[in-house]
Amino acid sequence: MSTTQNNSVQVAKTIHQQLIGLGKIKVWSWGANSWSAISNGLMFKVQGFKFKGIVKIILVPNDTYRIEFVKANNTVKEFTDVYFDEMVGLIDNYVEYTGANYSSDIKKSLYIL
Repeated sequence: MSTTQNNSVQVAKTIHQQLIGLGKIKVWSWGANSWSAISNGLMFKVQGFKFKGIVKIILVPNDTYRIEFVKANNTVKEFTDVYFDEMVGLIDNYVEYTGANYSSDIKKSLYIL
């Protein structure tokens, strides 16, 4: 494995640890799966209440993250200058959480099925 690949794997592991450490239950609620290291970051699939697709988290030179939400190979939303302690909340708000009515929204969606 090259140094670049080694570095990308280490960055991916660090991001994964940060996500789990800051919000394991929220990460589970997204249906996060298919985790993989990408160049200087981490990519995974989600099946959240509001967004289903791919999340990419890329470490940028100023030691913050760029978070991309991808559907059909197109970035549909991007956030820049995200600090590690903001990642879980930001992703949760885009992928899963609907606000004050979250519990009732989930219950309604279950009844509709």
